Amino acid sequence: MFHISQFILLGYCYGQILYLENFVGDDFIDSQGWFVSGENKQISYCGLTKLFGGYKAFGIDAKITKLIQLPPHYAVKIEFELWKIDYWNLDDYYFLYLDQKLVIQSNFQSISTSQIMCGAPFAGPNWKEKKQAISINEYHNQETIVILMTTNIDEPSDIKSWGIRDFRLYIFKCPSGCITCIQSDSRTECIYWIMINNSLSRDDNSQLKIEGWIINYGFKQQSTCLSIPILGGYNLVGRNSIIMKQIDLPVHSLVKIKYRFIFIDQWNSEYAQLYIDNQLMWNYVHTSMNKDTNLCGDQLYGETFLNHEITIKHINPQIEIKFTSTLLNEYSISSFGIRDFQLFISCQFGYSFDQSCGSQCGNGYKEGFEQCDDGNIYPFDGCFNCQYQCVQGCSNCIDGICIECQIGWIFNIIQFQCEPLCGDNIITQIEECDNYLDSSNLQQYGCNQCKFSCQQQCKDCQFGKCYDCHSGWILDIDQCVYSENQTSESNKDYQYQCQFGYQYINYQCEPVCGDGILIPDEICELHLQYQNQECYNCLYLCSSNCEICIQGICHQCQYGYQLDISNQLCLEICGNGIVTKNEECDDFNNQNSDGCSNNCLIESNQICKNFDYSFTECSYEKYPSFKLSLIKTYYQFQYVSIHFDQQLQYYKSNQYSQKIIINLLNVEQGLFNLNLIPIQEPFSTISDVKYEIEIQINTIQTTPPLLEIILEDQLYNQNGAPLLNLKNSIKLNPPEYIDDHTKQTATLLQNIAKYTIISMASSGIITFCFCSSSLLSETIQTLQQQSYHRFINVIFPLNLFIFFESTNLISLDFILDKIQFKSYLFYLIQEDYIESYQKFQFYQINSNILSNIQTQIFLILILMFTYYSSIFIINFLQKLNQSKYFYFGFSFAIFLIKTQKSLLKYKKQIQNKGFQEFLNTNSWDMLFMAFLQIQKQTQNIFTNLISYLIFYLILLFSSNIFNKTGRSFKKSWISRNQNILLIKKTFFIGILVLFQHNQQIQTILLTFVCQFYLIYLFIFKPFENKYHCINTFALEIASFIFCFSSFIYWNEFYAKINYNILIIFAWFQIGILLSVLFINFVLQLIIICFDIQKIVQKKFAKQSSKNTHSNLFYKV
Repeated sequence: MFHISQFILLGYCYGQILYLENFVGDDFIDSQGWFVSGENKQISYCGLTKLFGGYKAFGIDAKITKLIQLPPHYAVKIEFELWKIDYWNLDDYYFLYLDQKLVIQSNFQSISTSQIMCGAPFAGPNWKEKKQAISINEYHNQETIVILMTTNIDEPSDIKSWGIRDFRLYIFKCPSGCITCIQSDSRTECIYWIMINNSLSRDDNSQLKIEGWIINYGFKQQSTCLSIPILGGYNLVGRNSIIMKQIDLPVHSLVKIKYRFIFIDQWNSEYAQLYIDNQLMWNYVHTSMNKDTNLCGDQLYGETFLNHEITIKHINPQIEIKFTSTLLNEYSISSFGIRDFQLFISCQFGYSFDQSCGSQCGNGYKEGFEQCDDGNIYPFDGCFNCQYQCVQGCSNCIDGICIECQIGWIFNIIQFQCEPLCGDNIITQIEECDNYLDSSNLQQYGCNQCKFSCQQQCKDCQFGKCYDCHSGWILDIDQCVYSENQTSESNKDYQYQCQFGYQYINYQCEPVCGDGILIPDEICELHLQYQNQECYNCLYLCSSNCEICIQGICHQCQYGYQLDISNQLCLEICGNGIVTKNEECDDFNNQNSDGCSNNCLIESNQICKNFDYSFTECSYEKYPSFKLSLIKTYYQFQYVSIHFDQQLQYYKSNQYSQKIIINLLNVEQGLFNLNLIPIQEPFSTISDVKYEIEIQINTIQTTPPLLEIILEDQLYNQNGAPLLNLKNSIKLNPPEYIDDHTKQTATLLQNIAKYTIISMASSGIITFCFCSSSLLSETIQTLQQQSYHRFINVIFPLNLFIFFESTNLISLDFILDKIQFKSYLFYLIQEDYIESYQKFQFYQINSNILSNIQTQIFLILILMFTYYSSIFIINFLQKLNQSKYFYFGFSFAIFLIKTQKSLLKYKKQIQNKGFQEFLNTNSWDMLFMAFLQIQKQTQNIFTNLISYLIFYLILLFSSNIFNKTGRSFKKSWISRNQNILLIKKTFFIGILVLFQHNQQIQTILLTFVCQFYLIYLFIFKPFENKYHCINTFALEIASFIFCFSSFIYWNEFYAKINYNILIIFAWFQIGILLSVLFINFVLQLIIICFDIQKIVQKKFAKQSSKNTHSNLFYKV
């Protein structure tokens, strides 16, 4: 019935981080850094719950504040629990200010919402306690934030009081490396800012330093404004005062300045000003308001904190900052102060490898955030990328000084350097080779002093390969060959060709180990794979992970492995504290449930960190998991949500949706379509990941399909914990599908219903023109009552759902959209979209009464316009002399007289029963919108009052049923028909809205309401005429049958009955509903025919009377 505008929420790009917790649990014993004014007591109990504040603690004039220093961020989120204690009036409010900006204004009405837990001992029924969860998000990027909480209650804390607990402050951090940002900044848009000056930001007045600031024409000192340190302040800085500072700057092109300006006491449209290099850059007009919360200074006016940020082009090596004002009053009347001053410049040069700025790495000078600068960009020399780095071979260093070496290196205690240990069979980065044989045999194996060696005649030897020979020798296939006479014919053109797998070395063909070619002279080859074995020098096979293998016998295993001498195997040792290749962890024990299992596998909900020279350390971290939820069913369409119980991140750059595999089981291929809809893809930063899947099943089957989801890649939470499950499934509802023929038939009946409704409306207007408004009212109520049947919370078959689409015509939204009435009304009524639930959510009904009441406002305006227009026309005609009616002829005079009579009759009807008729005709819609608003229980007092007012007026009008009359018992109940009908509507709509969560109770109660009203109709027969009787009985009997028979669609029966049977039963219900429309339409046609007949007969009677008078005159 109502059209809905959709509201899209914009999520943050970076995840929230819990920064501060106060008053959580019951172990707090003081204010935890909060400043309390107006009260002495700070801690109390409400029942068993411990509060900051509370009964006999926070009452009249109580204020609590806290100044919190924050890391770089662009938004904050505040959550806490607010407690109201004892009786609060309707005009008692709680206020929350962030930097003196009012963000929460909450009214606790003194209604019975909870139980008496604490407070005044004489508490009455309206003195119960109430707690409310508060959550607020605000954009904010200042270095500090001022939080102020207070109320306007006017009683001491033993009569009215309040308190808080579970206070949490979350921040949304700037992109990595950024020291200032706004909500829309990416990393590249904020990384280039470097802070040059940061002053006046301390949260302790004793630590707030002047730091080069000068105050001219004022008092150069700091003060506090309700515990908040500021420079200047009340009765210190005001008229003609200047707060200034000069700052030297490096080379730059842009300057960003952030500050907080404090307006104190009375400002009368006077300006706060900022001059930069004697140029006016900020000129802000301010007027103090009495409603502002007083923090310091005079009690008549409040204080205002204004955060501001300005970015300008600037290239001068020095900048001058001046804060001043145009105040005219004395310091004791008007003052100001500043704090939280920050100055940033943009980088001209000096970008380091991580794209941050502030210094030029590699210039040999230590600048900005550099730890060191050795004038080069080479690694492993103690300083790399202007950060301390361990020298080559060092495993542990402090500020570039090595204190422990890696395996294969030896520590030189004199030079604090690591030197490679030659002969330990470990090849370090500066060694070319390292053999386990003793030094006497090293050279013959081609490795001398851990360098590959060549023959002595080689002049240029690189890694055992000769590239040039000494004089008298020639290079032949990497070897130096002696040549006594280079021109001797006997020594010319020697050609040597070896077999495949051999090379010519030292005048003979020898096998080459490592070329990947296995020949008879080799036992194995280095680059070939052997099960559980490794090849050593192509001569021996030893166990995998063997470190020293001599002639096929392993003498020593690699670090972390144990040698099984009998089987010649290197075995992993779980529990020795050393993580090997096939182990995930090793915590130096063989116990389970400590993070690392007895099989050296990481246990669930554990994050383990492996160290090079120590055992694994594990800590508890709840693993995230993904879940599936069936969120909506729309006949052959079903929608499943893929959601995660934690915020996640994806370490790869490709789209994660490509890693999701969707399978639909128990349905034949080709009879379904699957569509993955990304709601929020994961990125490299933490975010709320969510997907939806649209499933279309084009067949009928009794077995519920099974949807299977497989994730082919991992996601991780902010602490690196992986997903607990990569596979999940959910059982879908049995598909509801009708073939094209059935769908066409349902659409045909829908069109018939639409044309019937249009015809009923047209004929109703015609009958209204014949001064018979009762049938038009009955027609409207018939259409309204039928339209609300679709909200019964059961799943109707598709043919019945298609038929109910015809009821969309019963709405004035099309007319209102055409004349743009809602757009004009939007400027007066700012309505929000409030999501409904259950069946109303399926039809996208807006629960906000401000949106739904617009049609009623339009009808009231039309009614008022016609009423006052009729009064105007009546007054105009009455002022005319009736003799003037005949200036335009006799017929026109008769028309004016009839018009005047009709308007007088209409005016009288409006005055006598106008409000009652409007309430009766629109009661369905008004009750519906009122119950929707009441059910949602929003914090908007205005909308709640409207809904309660509508409900009260209807109950007030219905209460006339209890008034005594002088008539007989039966006549008395007949006269109260409209009141009883209104009560019936109230119960019907109330049950329809309030019992959406229980379809059985809803259907039974609706059936009882229809039954009781039918009994009333059968006993008392409160009908105006036979047409009214037929129309009413047809409508109520059809409504009773429809509500009663809807039990077949309960979930318990729906899944067990064949869907084709349900479709056939739905045809029966469609026939019942359609018959009511036909009966009403036929009755209207009959009444129109009778009215036309009466008019014709009356006209013929007048004509015959005229003829009779004329004949008599002729005879005389």
